[in-house]
Amino acid sequence: MQVVKEYPNGIFNWVDLSTTDIAGAKAFYAGLFGWEAEDQPIDGGGFYTMFKLNGYTVAGAGQMSPEMAESGMPPVWTSYVKHDDADAIAAKIGAAGGQLMMPPMDVMAEGRMVMAADPSGAVFGVWQPKNHIGAQLCNIPNTLVWNELQTRDAAGAQTFYGEVFGWTTETDESGYVMYRADGRMQAGSLQMDESWGEIPNNWAVYF
Repeated sequence: MQVVKEYPNGIFNWVDLSTTDIAGAKAFYAGLFGWEAEDQPIDGGGFYTMFKLNGYTVAGAGQMSPEMAESGMPPVWTSYVKHDDADAIAAKIGAAGGQLMMPPMDVMAEGRMVMAADPSGAVFGVWQPKNHIGAQLCNIPNTLVWNELQTRDAAGAQTFYGEVFGWTTETDESGYVMYRADGRMQAGSLQMDESWGEIPNNWAVYF
């Protein structure tokens, strides 16, 4: 088991769950993956849950705000890309046609965060580490192994993420697009069609 100390820029380094039932989520993932839940207080009250495996961080979770819940928004996992300069990435997101949903902000002493949507509306985050580097364990059983963009505009996404993060792509015989960053294949992109119905464009998380 290799414990991650640092992520290169452009690599997904964290995922977290926003849910209407944090207690239920803790019980579910404890039973499914053997995750332990550690609640950490946050500024302004409340807490943020760190999910751990063998004592190492693997994912996070937070209680959805009442406003988000009342809007009918379902619980959702968010994927975060690591970068040492969240402010510079925020500027690139706007220039490439994306939308800033939350401008760069400090999260206590843990890091600096941006929330954004690509031109198709798929939401993702950017995480600039300080005390919190992201997942300490990945690519082993019961941890994050893959992030996948499910989109109705795969071609436009390639352009957007290439401009923002410098990702390059490789397409297999089936048409599945794989994103490469820092010399490694680290995420994929799936073209959605009519059979997906009303499912919104999104970043899916695989454990």
